[in-house]
Amino acid sequence: MSRITTAVLALGLLAAPPLRAQVADTAAAADSTAFAGSYWAISGLYYANNNNYDLMLVGGQAWPFGDDGGWTLRAGLGTAVVFYGYNDTGFMLGPQLALERVLTGDRLELGPGQPLELYAAVGGAAYAGWNLEESGRSREWVPAASAGVGLRFRGKGASDPMVTLELYYEERFSDFNPRLFLRVDYMHPRGRPQANAN
Repeated sequence: MSRITTAVLALGLLAAPPLRAQVADTAAAADSTAFAGSYWAISGLYYANNNNYDLMLVGGQAWPFGDDGGWTLRAGLGTAVVFYGYNDTGFMLGPQLALERVLTGDRLELGPGQPLELYAAVGGAAYAGWNLEESGRSREWVPAASAGVGLRFRGKGASDPMVTLELYYEERFSDFNPRLFLRVDYMHPRGRPQANAN
């Protein structure tokens, strides 16, 4: 079931380009496609299952690209506290990398010129873990593949921040259980704005 979910989300990401054909309907709106060259990004992830909880914080950067910002590459370093049972705690640290693709052809709007976009993401992570429930060792290497779907909220101009709300699925290898996180990202612009699409 878990690997099937990852495959379906990955196929949805690859099938997205035809959906972008309708973007011309809204691309002429003032500042509607303005993006900064890159963004500082901070993310919070939350997972709960019975008495097991994962709380993760990720700091890094995001880079929109393509003539309309339809693709975004994000990279960061994550650290997590893992609670399981009633008295046991583990820790994880490692990099995350993901590629996002906007799925909505006609851009939705929260207000005039204020975009709301649906996106899918695929990526991976590699963590070093200490005192984890699934491992019988004090230290463990935890590679993972990830997929997600979410909503991206952003302002009218390239100087405005972006916020995303995402369901983030992580398939962990080496006999570790998969996780379905609720993920929130805050991205603050940095660098020069990209030119608006024509």
